[in-house]
Amino acid sequence: GNLPYHGSLSGSVSSGYETNGGKFLGSAKVQGSLPSYPHFAWRVQGSAKNSGDIKTAEYYLNNTGTREYDFSTALGLDYNDYGVELFYSRFTTDLGVFYAAHVGNSDDFYRNYEYGRPAIVYDFSREINPPKQEVSHDMAKVKSYYKTRTIGDFSLQYAFQFNHREEFSLRRLDRSKIPATDMELTTHSVQLDWENTYGQNWKSEVGANYIYQENYNNPGTKAVPVIPNFASEIFGLYAIQKYTTPKWSAETGIRYDYKDMDASGFDMYGTLYGGRRDFGNFTYNVGVAYQFSSDLYVKSNVGMAWRAPQVNELYSNGLHHGAGKFELGDSNLKSERGLKWINSVHFHNERWNIQTDFYLQKINDYIYNAPTQETRTLFSGIYPVYAYQQANALFSGIDADIRYKITPEFSYHTQTSFVWAKNTDNDTYFPYIPAPYWVNELTWDKGFNGLFKSVSLGIQHRYTAQQNRYTITNELPFDPHYLKGIKEITPPSYHLFQVSAGTNIKNIQLYAVVDNVFNTLYKDYNNRFRFFAHDMGRNIQLRAIYKF
Repeated sequence: GNLPYHGSLSGSVSSGYETNGGKFLGSAKVQGSLPSYPHFAWRVQGSAKNSGDIKTAEYYLNNTGTREYDFSTALGLDYNDYGVELFYSRFTTDLGVFYAAHVGNSDDFYRNYEYGRPAIVYDFSREINPPKQEVSHDMAKVKSYYKTRTIGDFSLQYAFQFNHREEFSLRRLDRSKIPATDMELTTHSVQLDWENTYGQNWKSEVGANYIYQENYNNPGTKAVPVIPNFASEIFGLYAIQKYTTPKWSAETGIRYDYKDMDASGFDMYGTLYGGRRDFGNFTYNVGVAYQFSSDLYVKSNVGMAWRAPQVNELYSNGLHHGAGKFELGDSNLKSERGLKWINSVHFHNERWNIQTDFYLQKINDYIYNAPTQETRTLFSGIYPVYAYQQANALFSGIDADIRYKITPEFSYHTQTSFVWAKNTDNDTYFPYIPAPYWVNELTWDKGFNGLFKSVSLGIQHRYTAQQNRYTITNELPFDPHYLKGIKEITPPSYHLFQVSAGTNIKNIQLYAVVDNVFNTLYKDYNNRFRFFAHDMGRNIQLRAIYKF
């Protein structure tokens, strides 16, 4: 949020506990400005999380513990017409990778898929052992702005980011202590923007950005990096024009982006691979909106967008530890180019708040990751091979969010989403397209004048349908001949219930939430481990927040 210029000292301290995984969490924030110098503001915040093995309704997912630490600080000067802000943050995490995602031989590999759950389960543990990931992320940025009286407002931002990722596999002898992947990603970015409002109705925006990235794989891992060393440059220019009246509003924009990437590495056979690729494209956007009344608002938008392939999509050639699969890139991938049409209807009054979005999108050369029905054997085990591919696609969908106030204290909320996607080249379905879901929620929230400032209660039901729009070869990481005991290619539909309660006692907020109340055993289609593990069982969350 914005820094508290002209504000007094404020902040918050929070703590919490979650029963599933035995997660402890805490955070603190302090911010303010100086009474003698209110144009100066500052903020310091930090948080920590510590958890052990997550549990499904019937068994533990061993080696899924996490450690997470986050710290940030911000300083700013604001003189209305000009100002500058400095920001720094550091995020570190240590997380285990589910044991069953890494198996030692082909018999264990097919057995895990056939059983649909781990063959061996251990008791709860807070330890994090290989396979695991250790990640740190540092970011520093400076942002300045200058507002003129005549020619508009300017802003300039520079940001530096440094990511260090280490991934540890189960390896022979004492090599498990040596990271199998040790990558350092450095990013420099500059953003310059100008905007100006003139007349009663017009607003213009123009901007440019530049990003330089460099990835370096530290030697000594005694393993082949999943992606090669690379350097990348991105340059973009954009312009937006807006027109607004009490009833009508319109917006049009155009943008040009150019990306250059140079990659070089050795694969597991010692062969040099990589090369230089460059991508460039124009995109545009046109939208109109009309306010029929104070209650009803409609909007239609058509836009052409593009996305250059990422380095992992082009050059992956190794084990993706977190997903437990061997990934292969395609250095010949083209840019995605898509045309999207969105129509939105918003209605709100004292009792109703309705928002619906309908969209249709055609994407040429849509990039996706699908199994090849092959496996790759490494020192650490056997893994399914997934390859990045592309095809022409047609997406369509509906998102709806409806809220209704039954009484001043009692409210009903429903939300649903449908996404349809088709490979128009060969009339097949893409993997990992979310299944339809429907959420219904009742809440009661009442304010008081005494010790308790407010009390709230809620109950929620979520129904997730089975994803029946699938192509078997895009789902199974092995030849369908090995199906054996697998009855369902995609997980069956499921129902989840949640109850919640909260209260404000002076400056203290207390919350309690119970997820998966009935401890349902289920699998989510978009969980990459769904073939051999279920999702989280019942979880009770407790939170306390003190604000000052």
